[in-house]
Amino acid sequence: MRRAFALALLLVAGLLLRSAGAAGATVRNGELVADGAWCWFQDPRAVHYIGEHDRTYIGYVTSTGDIEVVSQDNGTAALAQATLHVALNADDHAAPGLEVLPNGHIAVFYSGHAGPQMLYRVSTRPEDISAFGPERTVSVVNNGGRGYTYANPIYLSKEKRTYLFFRGGNFKPTVTWSDDGLKTWSPIETIIEPDKPQSNVARPYVQYSTNGVDTISFAFTDGHPRDISTDSVYAMTYKAGKLRTVDGTPLATLGTPATDSPVHTNGLTPLYDGSGPDGEAWVQDMALDGAGNPVVTFASFPTQADHRYHYARWTGDHWTDTEFAAAGGSIDTTGQEPNYSGGISLDQSDPSSLYASRELNGQWEIEHWTTPDNGATFASPAAVTQNSPNKNVRPVVPWGPPGEINVLWMAGQYDHYSASGYHTQIRELTSGLAPTTSRMSLPARDASVGASNTISARVVQGYRGAPVAGISASLWGHPAGAPYQLIASATADNAGLVHFTVRQSQAMRYQIRTSATADWGSSLSPSGVVNMLTHTAVRISVTPNAVVPRGAVRVGMRVVNAATGHGVPGARPQLWQRTAGNGWRLRGTFTADGHGLASVLSRPTEAVTYEARVPDSVGLAASVSSTAQVRMLIPSAARVSAAPATIRPGNAVHVGIRVVNKKTGQALRKAHAQLWQRIGSGSWHYRRTLVTGQDGLAVTITRPTKAITYQARYAGNGRYGASVSGTVHIRLR
Repeated sequence: MRRAFALALLLVAGLLLRSAGAAGATVRNGELVADGAWCWFQDPRAVHYIGEHDRTYIGYVTSTGDIEVVSQDNGTAALAQATLHVALNADDHAAPGLEVLPNGHIAVFYSGHAGPQMLYRVSTRPEDISAFGPERTVSVVNNGGRGYTYANPIYLSKEKRTYLFFRGGNFKPTVTWSDDGLKTWSPIETIIEPDKPQSNVARPYVQYSTNGVDTISFAFTDGHPRDISTDSVYAMTYKAGKLRTVDGTPLATLGTPATDSPVHTNGLTPLYDGSGPDGEAWVQDMALDGAGNPVVTFASFPTQADHRYHYARWTGDHWTDTEFAAAGGSIDTTGQEPNYSGGISLDQSDPSSLYASRELNGQWEIEHWTTPDNGATFASPAAVTQNSPNKNVRPVVPWGPPGEINVLWMAGQYDHYSASGYHTQIRELTSGLAPTTSRMSLPARDASVGASNTISARVVQGYRGAPVAGISASLWGHPAGAPYQLIASATADNAGLVHFTVRQSQAMRYQIRTSATADWGSSLSPSGVVNMLTHTAVRISVTPNAVVPRGAVRVGMRVVNAATGHGVPGARPQLWQRTAGNGWRLRGTFTADGHGLASVLSRPTEAVTYEARVPDSVGLAASVSSTAQVRMLIPSAARVSAAPATIRPGNAVHVGIRVVNKKTGQALRKAHAQLWQRIGSGSWHYRRTLVTGQDGLAVTITRPTKAITYQARYAGNGRYGASVSGTVHIRLR
């Protein structure tokens, strides 16, 4: 049995009821992910793991190249979802491979199609994909320049080692391993070397299987069947450090690349010879039966329009090969990939059961096939899908013990592996409840006291899937520090929508819940908070309101609660300004202190108008202040003179003050100028105010008894700015 691996993704599938399988067991066929795809050379793509929880983990790449995972609980069908890398590569070759580590954490490995790095992330909690650690790089030197493709992680419990198989930079199957919980990696080794002539670079394709304890099995081809007209199928195993033939004969030793060459295909007997009448082949899947013997499924191509499905089994001493179904043609419509069959997936816990996609009545449908005698004969297949409007391709049976999900597959538009060549759902056939997810829509982040607000939700199949009608949903909510309480219930309409009207009296956290029914699993929406809205008022002041160009102006803003007048700490007022003939422009955004105050020092060069604005933000309504203007004053100049400069104590000194327009030199008449004085190095003292005459001059007589220094100061008026003169000194003799 293959070891369980894990990855988690938020999905749920609302499904059409169908009776299929043994004894008419009720199963549901429905949507799990609205946008997801995978190639068939990275595994496990889905893992059923039973630990503390009973969950299935599924990985995929979206049509826009996002790497995502979902998890679905057995029993409740509850879903979780995670996006691990946005827009990595819009190509189905970029789909991830999953591993459940011995401690239950989920590891996800992925790269672009021939990407420059092999990347991985590990969940931060066991069996929980709601959070992942940082993205890491598998730190190895590649063996060529064609990048990394197809992550296949496999853990062997006996060796306590994770093996990571992938297509290396030389386009050949390659391996590295980690013995310390994915912290460090061994140098990579090429494990297969093809020997048939190639029309393109050699690139064998491999399917892997394991018992999870001590054995890994491989099924592979010479290369791409488009390149090699005799493309054959081979098998080998790994055990106890050695690559071996299926009967146990050693072929090569891992860990000794200097002395042990990769396994060459010309040293192996193919289980299927592509030079025969059925044409070249391509592997589809591999599993181990109850005795540990490998089972291989593959497609052969008598013609490009005639794909045939084969079931091969190692009996213990020879291979048996049964062609069990005609598969139709290629699912690729571009003509670039004529060998893209619909696909086969073996049940890893019971390879006598398999799911196959083949072309029926012009459309690709999924069927369940079983063999009672190890592949000698097959019972008539049971339809999983029929009369479908779109392709159903690439089925995947989850690795691990049997669970509720029988099989997953891609359904939708598929023309090519890259760019806009695919847009498919991931659907599932499950014997459990069909999963659903709920998404809540709040009217706004904030509400006024007593306002009536409508909270809506949509219930859909799987993750972002089709709507679920008629399901019962309920609105729950609580204020801070209190438990959730039921507020109201409603039934989803045909669009899966429910609506609840509430009157807001305090800040509340809301959540939508749906209950499980006979067919549908329960779901729980992410929660959301509606805060109470504070209406604000903002005020502005400028000091002074008139300055000379580049004079300092302190602009103050205060944000208050409009109802109480109290300051709003932490508010983020914006300062806007405009000058004559120009529009408003944002000067800056500031943070109010504990009193709702914020200020900034400005040095305008021309007359300016200021305005404070509080934009809408969490919990605060917008508001705008009145305006405050700052006028420009004409610069003045004050001058002082004294004569004589040297006197006897008590003699007269004529002190003159003149005030002029600094730019033009024009005298300012009737200017009130102040005379200041100081003795020695002492403080300045006001002496008197003088009024200038027509020539801007004012004169006074002083009789100093000590050496003294004079200075003129002009305070300005409504037209002129203030100014301070130089100084003059009077000495005694």
